[in-house]
Amino acid sequence: MSFDAPLPELISPDWREALSISGREGYGTGSYDAPDSSDPSYFVLTRTRFSGGQAVETNEYPFFGGWSNDALNEQPQKIRIEGVLQGPQILQRRNALVERLRVPTSDDTPGHLVLPLWGRFSVVVADYEVSDEVTKSGAIEFWIACVRTGIAEAVRAEPSTVPDLEVSREAFSAAAQAAFIEELTDETTAIDTLRAGCAKIAGKLLSVVGRIQGLQSTLNDVTNSVNSITNLVNQGISSPAQFASAIYSAVTAIVSGVLGTGLSVMDTWDTIQNLWSATTDSEESAIRVASTFLSASGVSFDDIAVATVKEQATKAATENLYRTVALYGSAALLPAVPNLTATRAESYVSLFQALEESIDRTDPGLYTAAVELRIALLQELSILGLVREKRVSIVQPLPVLVLAAHLGVTYEQVIRLNPRLRDQFTVTGEVVYV
Repeated sequence: MSFDAPLPELISPDWREALSISGREGYGTGSYDAPDSSDPSYFVLTRTRFSGGQAVETNEYPFFGGWSNDALNEQPQKIRIEGVLQGPQILQRRNALVERLRVPTSDDTPGHLVLPLWGRFSVVVADYEVSDEVTKSGAIEFWIACVRTGIAEAVRAEPSTVPDLEVSREAFSAAAQAAFIEELTDETTAIDTLRAGCAKIAGKLLSVVGRIQGLQSTLNDVTNSVNSITNLVNQGISSPAQFASAIYSAVTAIVSGVLGTGLSVMDTWDTIQNLWSATTDSEESAIRVASTFLSASGVSFDDIAVATVKEQATKAATENLYRTVALYGSAALLPAVPNLTATRAESYVSLFQALEESIDRTDPGLYTAAVELRIALLQELSILGLVREKRVSIVQPLPVLVLAAHLGVTYEQVIRLNPRLRDQFTVTGEVVYV
């Protein structure tokens, strides 16, 4: 859940005009109104103090490793005003203001301040003080300290309306296949071009399979699933629905193969012995396969010869189908990328959005499903609690183990976040860590 607290709209961009209309009810007059009231207390405003900032977590490192700062959140904005009550019936007006300030305020039922040079704020009243001085008869001074309203607890406690990622992926798969089938009817499909395009997709998916490291049995299963597309081509199948289903099934198998590489089959001694190695392979495979899918925004089957409008439309449809299935696969793999930091996640999300925008989403159902898939992915990534990368420049050569202890991180994190490291005994230059 994101939160934003922009400043209110100005009464007037010119401060002279804003002050000149002071006294006109509902505009420039300084006033406070209690919750569920339409009868505010007006006053002469003498001073406004507006404060805010950021909640910052500062981490310090041993061995003169310096420090780093992370901004965790925007601090609550606080407003303190000072004013004067004047005019006839001043005592009654004082009591009326105090009674309004006594009314409990909260994020659900805020009070409202109107200030000439700022505008109208929804606030929760924290403190106030009214000062009477006998020597200043006819003028009563006061101050009010408030906090701007935030997100109500009731709203924060509501269950998220963001769809589950897996549900969104399946909805996107169904919408993409439906759009493909609807576009390639019997009258609009060039059969030979359709088969050639699907053969191209099978070739690309086989190259993706080649980027997976894992158990041979798993790789065989994934390869067989991709080869089923080629089998349809060789059998002379002309149904867009069958091709779309086989292609999405193949990518589902690829994703399952990647995510299950390190967890599958404990039925052989070799697997038990190499469990750590297999788990590492799974993590590295997630990076490679996700990156391959995310690069599909520029895919083009240019070597498929087209001579008619029907052939061109069929070729474009198969290219679009591959982009949709790449989006479908990358959405499942991105949350599984190891050592994912906020900085890297932003880069991956940018590629994901570029891939999404490269898809022809003229079909309303496909457009809606793509938007929901992106929202679900962003929600899934936000749950991971990603931290931002930090960088330090190493001048005096250090071994990796010493460097990891110096930075307060693990050896594995240093190696994974700095793949350029070759000599682990004389590390120098810029090093990334979290």
